[in-house]
Amino acid sequence: MKIYYGAAVITGRLLDDEHEVVHHGGVAVDDDRVVAVAPLSELRNRFPQAEEVGAPDCLVMPGFVDGHHHQGVAPIRLGARAMSLERVFSHRRTLRGPALYEDTLYGAIEMLGAGITTVNHLHVGRRGPWERWRDDAETVLTAYRDAGMRVNFTFNFRDQNRLVYDGDEWFSGHLPEPLAEGMREFLAGQEVPLRSYLDDLFVGLWEVNGGNTDPYARISLAPHNLHWCSDDAIRSIMDIAGEYGVHVNMHLLESPRQKLYAHTRTGKSAIAHLHDLGVLGRDLTLLHAVWATDDDIALLSETRTRVCASVSSNLLMGSGIAQLNLMRERGVPLSLGLDEGGLNSDWNVFADMRLVQGLQHTPGAEREVITPGVLLDMAIGGAAMSTEFSGDIGSLEPGRYADLLLLDWERLNAPVGPTGPTVVDDLVYKADRSHIRAVVVGGREVVRGGTHATLDRGEIEAEIRRQLAGEPSEEDGRRLALLRQILPYVDAYWGDYGQPHNAGPQYGPSNCT
Repeated sequence: MKIYYGAAVITGRLLDDEHEVVHHGGVAVDDDRVVAVAPLSELRNRFPQAEEVGAPDCLVMPGFVDGHHHQGVAPIRLGARAMSLERVFSHRRTLRGPALYEDTLYGAIEMLGAGITTVNHLHVGRRGPWERWRDDAETVLTAYRDAGMRVNFTFNFRDQNRLVYDGDEWFSGHLPEPLAEGMREFLAGQEVPLRSYLDDLFVGLWEVNGGNTDPYARISLAPHNLHWCSDDAIRSIMDIAGEYGVHVNMHLLESPRQKLYAHTRTGKSAIAHLHDLGVLGRDLTLLHAVWATDDDIALLSETRTRVCASVSSNLLMGSGIAQLNLMRERGVPLSLGLDEGGLNSDWNVFADMRLVQGLQHTPGAEREVITPGVLLDMAIGGAAMSTEFSGDIGSLEPGRYADLLLLDWERLNAPVGPTGPTVVDDLVYKADRSHIRAVVVGGREVVRGGTHATLDRGEIEAEIRRQLAGEPSEEDGRRLALLRQILPYVDAYWGDYGQPHNAGPQYGPSNCT
């Protein structure tokens, strides 16, 4: 039994839209679960033999949940640069990355150091034929376990339009030989039958991980995006999700070209199309939704469909600014995901919360819609709702996993001390990942003073450098050479694809016209 204590405990529970704070409080933990949250004096009376961890100048709060993640080493650190979203997908494929285990382990250490205790990992790193992907999944899950981090894992499913929006065969047919044949072979290697995706890559992993009862790994589903999925695939995935009772995450309307594609394919908006398919609802989270219209947001509100915002990613790729204020005002449930580490590729959740706040502060408005309390909930409880850990994480209350952070409250508030008006205001306005003293997952301290308890970050970094300094395998070499050769054709395609008629900023911070 342990008691984690400090000047205040933010429990993560919302009471009338305000965060519950226990001043001079503590969190009693037995094994991996919270058993009580109360003033420290009360906990000392109830559990006199408990070990005490903390200090009067600490703040205790729940661990963060990253609602949107794909890979460990952020793409910018591998050489990716700011460009339009569609071009990014092709250019990033030409970059070498480390082996999957080291990549995942490095990302886990980075996230844990930033206070992220659970990650929603939407896997896109397909390396070879789909028959190998199950092994890839096991590698990723093993890395997270070794790091002591919880993961909600899913493979993003695609069955069309892998490089351009006019189809795989169309694109291959517009390439000169021998590039055309090489591209057909490459794209064939990216295919997975829908039934195999559902039965092997979802149900198989779900069963191996205890039917989503495993304390560290849970499995869910993800049709990757409207342009990457046929209607049959979307409906089939949602049907299986309903049968197994799992949440679904789906990228949507991240860029103006995606908005145009939806109208070209369906004659309506992407969200209106999903509504017609009958898949909107509480069990679906839309990632991004930057180009959702007012009518789209009304549908999201009506169906209680969730939206996960990734503002740093959207800015880096010029995707736009989502209408989070309007979504919040209309009751759309919101969460936050870093989508590859944030602007500085350092997984600093505090910085991303402030970025959201700044971008959503309407010029001249005296009332904030996205308040510090809303932001904190987006990064913890809101993001937890899009995972299979919902109900087990996201707040510090009896019965939930003891995933928590200890922050240096005195240094965070230096030099003048707390200024308020609330503890949450001070936290969101002032905190940085450097203020985190310790990270606890399931009652076990995994990070102290920025250093992982069992893993040597320097050794992992050295191994990654060693891997990337060597020559790629013959298979990887052929793949990278092919993808670099077709880049000019992909870039030319996107240059001609066009923009929606109303391609100005969907939600701009100022009126520049």
